[in-house]
Amino acid sequence: MGNSTFLTRVVLENYKSIAACDVRLGPLTFLVGPNGSGKSNFLDALRFVTDALRNTTEYAFREHGGADRVVRRSIEQPSPSQFGIRLEFVLPSGTSGHYAFRVDVRSLGGYQVQAEECVVRERASMDQAAYFRVHRGVVDASVEVAPAVLEDRLYLASASGFPDFRPV
Repeated sequence: MGNSTFLTRVVLENYKSIAACDVRLGPLTFLVGPNGSGKSNFLDALRFVTDALRNTTEYAFREHGGADRVVRRSIEQPSPSQFGIRLEFVLPSGTSGHYAFRVDVRSLGGYQVQAEECVVRERASMDQAAYFRVHRGVVDASVEVAPAVLEDRLYLASASGFPDFRPV
């Protein structure tokens, strides 16, 4: 796995053309399927997370076609709704964990991060974990002084100032 974080699983819900998918990743993973089956949108979801963490959530939406184009639309559900992304990982130290968020997309391209969570488990003791959970702007965290929630950023961008979350 080297010296970088390794994604072991990606779970998407209502992202672009993907209603739901749960993909376990190995050291070499191939995405195979017919045209229009969601391969590009699967990769786009990973780029969305990268863009939102490196810049702002607003930037990520802009780069990926706008909030109303990121959330999946269908005949059964024509109105704005939510999408979610969950990434499970193993850090270079061997520590495992997950990072997930859910976004409510509103009419006229508006959005709000409804929930966000990151859990990093200690390798020696799977019972101990560093974590944060944000629900509608309220933070619950394992750190004593949690950074403030910023409306234009995913919380992991702020929490990465703490050693436990920096590698994520």
